[in-house]
Amino acid sequence: MATEIVTKIVTKIVTEIVTEIVTKIVTEIVTKIVTEIVTKIVTKMVTKMVTKIVTEIVTKIVNKIVTKIVTEIVTKIVTKIEKCSSLRGE
Repeated sequence: MATEIVTKIVTKIVTEIVTEIVTKIVTEIVTKIVTEIVTKIVTKMVTKMVTKIVTEIVTKIVNKIVTKIVTEIVTKIVTKIEKCSSLRGE
């Protein structure tokens, strides 16, 4: 009878200790894996978003600059053509 009681007590204590240890280990492993996966996913998403935003901004800036340069060049060409035409008397 005493042996059964001691066995039950020891089994319960050992089970609790092993459960606690295994739970800690599994929790650490799962946390590391999930953290790594989530970090990769979030990094990819943020990279895509930032790339898209920066591309749009740079495209707008470059378009404005190119438009301004082309407008100035065309204006100068037209002005020179007009001067040449007026000198010829056309």
